Amino acid sequence: MAVAVTGMMTALKWRDIAVEQIKKSLSKHKVHDTYALIRSVQMYIQATGADSYKATLLYNYYGIFPDMGVGKGVSFGETSVAKLSGSRRKRKNWTKEIAHQRHRFGEVMASRLADSAVEKVSTSIREVRVVNINL
Repeated sequence: MAVAVTGMMTALKWRDIAVEQIKKSLSKHKVHDTYALIRSVQMYIQATGADSYKATLLYNYYGIFPDMGVGKGVSFGETSVAKLSGSRRKRKNWTKEIAHQRHRFGEVMASRLADSAVEKVSTSIREVRVVNINL
């Protein structure tokens, strides 16, 4: 049972760091007219099994548009034409941070579960077993 708690604690600590990094990416890419998108970023961690966890990221739907380079009068089909005509509007690839954090979640949890497995094996080896044999 202690393993599930420490695994969840690891996932929750990662969640706090990941949300902070995603919000920093939004600020860095200047996707913050009203800061409502940054405030909308939330993440939930759910235990889906003994040693598995699911992270769900939520943010306002319109956050995908700056990443695609559309909005403010520029449609998706016009992005390449606008680029050729000298438009200064560029994609703001803030969602790369989401992909990075998804990968990092797998690394962190795999490391934590591997440490837990090593701990289980090492404690079972250290146990003293007494077997009485009467002849």
